[in-house]
Order: sequence, then C-alpha cells, then structure tokens
Amino acid sequence: MERFIEKETGKEDFVYLLDTLCKYGYAKVATEIFNQRKFKFEPDTEMYTVLISGWCKMNRPEMAEKFFREMVDHGLEPNVVTHNVLLNGICRRSVLHPGTRFEGIIQKAENLLDEMQKRRIEPDVTSYSIVFHVYSRAHKPNLS
Repeated sequence: MERFIEKETGKEDFVYLLDTLCKYGYAKVATEIFNQRKFKFEPDTEMYTVLISGWCKMNRPEMAEKFFREMVDHGLEPNVVTHNVLLNGICRRSVLHPGTRFEGIIQKAENLLDEMQKRRIEPDVTSYSIVFHVYSRAHKPNLS
C-alpha cells in the first residue's frame, strides 16, 4: 500500500482497503491481504467485522462464521454490529435461495441471538428485524 501513497499507512487505511475490497465482492483478496498484513496491524473487532461482512455479501456464511470464531478465539469481543452482520449473512440465504430449508437457518439465527445474550450484548432493532424477516419468509409468525 505504501508505494501508492506518500504517507505511512495506518490501521484506518488498512481497514478502508479491506472494506472496499469486500464491498466490491473481493472478500477472498481481502482475506489474503489481511492474513499477510495482520502482523503489522493488530487485528481488532472492526477488521474482523469487515471480513465477516464481505463473506456474507458473497453468500458464504460458513466463511463468515469461521472468521467470527477466529475473532473470539483471539480474545476479541464481537459487538452488536458484528453479530448483526453475521445474523444478516446467515438469514440472507433464505432470501436469495427461496427453496432453502428455513428450519436450519432459523435455528442458526436463534442460536446467534442466544449467544449475544450470553455475552450480555442486547440485540437491537436490526437484530430482531433480520430474524422477523426470516420468520415471515418461513411463514412462521409464531415466535415463541
């Protein structure tokens, strides 16, 4: 990165690069760069959230979940945004693939909500909106 700009790059520049790559569908490239440069920029929740979002945008929630677990394993605490990004990625499959079996998606979503509460992270309007959307797609209005 340094060869293209005249100033020393910092963490914010690195996150911006990862975010831009992920937004344009290059989560794999972002992951490769992250893995090559994480020794220089201490990984944090924001970086992992960007990568989780990138994999979710590519409809690869299993990769997003892998990064979520890696983040937790490295002692970083996911916040409500991180959880919502992953929740949206898990639930997005039901929107993109209408024939998907909703039971598994609903179970994963509920497990993630439970995990949030165990971590004492209060789900917000976005969290519940994502889950409500999946329930409505599954024709299961009873949320008990």
